[in-house]
Amino acid sequence: MIVMEYLEGQPLSAVVRRAGSTGIAFTLPSYLRVVVSMLEGLHYAHELTGYDGSPLMFVHRDVSPQNVFLTYDGQVKLLDFGIAKAATSQNHTAAGVIKGKLAYMAPEQMVASRIDRRADVYSVGCILWAAATGEKLWRTTPGVEIVKRVVGGDVPSPRSVNPACDSEFERIVMKALKSDPEERYASAAALQEDLEAYCERNTGLARQKDVGAYVSSLFADTKAQLKVATERELRLAANAPPPPTSAHDTIVDLGPSGDLGSQESEAAPQEAPDRSGKGLWIAVALLIALAASALALRGRLVEPARAVGEPTKKANASSQPLSTGAEVAAARRTVALELRAEPLSAQLSLDGVPLTGNPVTKLLPRGDFVHRLDATAPGYEPASKEVVAERDASVVLSLSPSPAAKASKKQAAGVRFVPPPRAVPSVEPATTTPKAEPRCEQPFYFNEQGIKAIRPECL
Repeated sequence: MIVMEYLEGQPLSAVVRRAGSTGIAFTLPSYLRVVVSMLEGLHYAHELTGYDGSPLMFVHRDVSPQNVFLTYDGQVKLLDFGIAKAATSQNHTAAGVIKGKLAYMAPEQMVASRIDRRADVYSVGCILWAAATGEKLWRTTPGVEIVKRVVGGDVPSPRSVNPACDSEFERIVMKALKSDPEERYASAAALQEDLEAYCERNTGLARQKDVGAYVSSLFADTKAQLKVATERELRLAANAPPPPTSAHDTIVDLGPSGDLGSQESEAAPQEAPDRSGKGLWIAVALLIALAASALALRGRLVEPARAVGEPTKKANASSQPLSTGAEVAAARRTVALELRAEPLSAQLSLDGVPLTGNPVTKLLPRGDFVHRLDATAPGYEPASKEVVAERDASVVLSLSPSPAAKASKKQAAGVRFVPPPRAVPSVEPATTTPKAEPRCEQPFYFNEQGIKAIRPECL
């Protein structure tokens, strides 16, 4: 069994995305509070040692906004150490294979060279660049171009994108983004110290509880969804029948001397409530964990059209209890939804979470919760549809061309291609060769019939 900490909150990427879509600003002091707290955790990971006390030279290798998690009470957690690596590891990455997100990757990591903690510092520099400019670094740049510019040290300065950026803050960002690791901050702690000193002199740092209040307010609908789902699972667990008594769950009546007092083994009635109570609370704990895990993956996230998970039907759990284990099991089954958009180049999102592939099949818990399917594609109007996971089904979204695309197509259809006139090559006038005078010294000749005749030109 693996025990994991249960977190309620949102990744930094979702916070920034929703802040931009709602217009509720994510201020620089709050942003820097998140980064400073994350750097503290990152330095702790870098400083890990083995059982013998030797440093492990631990590197995360995937520091990005998707892996920085903000809880609703303002704590900051660095997640997803799935590709993290210690220098002492015996499993080496294959030659030519790089791991991580390209937009947040250090140049030495891109060329599959040996990396250390300074590669993670570079990734934090990419996050700070976004804080300084309000945009993601390399947002529209093709992958090949990103590699070329990062390896060549050609990173745009924050002030070239946002002239209002403070020059001192720009210096910190660009030092973290130096292509030569020797010129970067030597550790996450060094970058943290420089950021804290900058904040003391300028913007200040937001308090942890203020960051938590901001995230809670920004995702109030998602929190309400999680509460509804958890309460529903608790009601299901409370109405589940107690587990059947096994043949082994019996109490043997022993006499005062310890001898067998009866040849019949019977269950002790006074023990049954304790066993069923334990089983019930274990089931409740498991159901809460399952509900939380499912909604942390779907509800970590991003903005639905309305509160995702809002029941379409109101049910009174007390008046309609589930009385059998079969009904409980049926209520927990999943359904398969095949999601597709036309054209197939469209990007699908479910409940605000981008999906990989089009079409794609998703397994969702059966229930009367409303999900939202969105699709976007260049040159087309966005489309959305509300979906309820009641049964296996196919959901198709057809996108309409945008007005600009229609106008462009119409204009292209109305323009006829007229080929340019072909150049007629100039021809030199032919020189007239003077006609030769007929030679009539012998004007007679014999034709094919052997008849003697006179040449016409000699007449």
